[in-house]
Amino acid sequence: KISPPIYDRKFKGDVLSYSLNVKYNLSQLFFREKQDRKFFNRLGLYVTAGFGQVFYRSILYKLASNNQWYIEKATGYNTKGIDSAGIGSAGGLVTTKSKMASAFILPIGGKINFKLNKKTDIVLDIYYVTVFSKSVDSWQRAWTKDDKYLYAGIGLCYNFGRTDED
Repeated sequence: KISPPIYDRKFKGDVLSYSLNVKYNLSQLFFREKQDRKFFNRLGLYVTAGFGQVFYRSILYKLASNNQWYIEKATGYNTKGIDSAGIGSAGGLVTTKSKMASAFILPIGGKINFKLNKKTDIVLDIYYVTVFSKSVDSWQRAWTKDDKYLYAGIGLCYNFGRTDED
């Protein structure tokens, strides 16, 4: 994430999350089984919502007046020389990784399955995740809201138990 020209900040981070989701099959409402709609019979459309936890670590960089990026703050790292006295100051050195910070999450999104054949599906997942923390990007200000991120993934799913009738 880079946010110039207003704030002259950027961050890099690692995120690992898990969640328990419920999904509702919308394709049963919209695409009923019909012989004349074979394409839609192969399509699965779902809406999902859940609750989980995220583990993260991040480094917030600031652009100093000498046009170089310096570490302003870090979450999940051991650091030394962090200096946030102003835009003209420089500092910050990451020495080692420490325990990742964690927070609860609320993922809301959708999923599309397309049956390639009787055993294999192409899957597209999209989640908009609200994190109940303000420090995923290491930027904590009194006026900021909870952090959010978007997850999108595409993959193949092999169904071991699926038969010709499914």
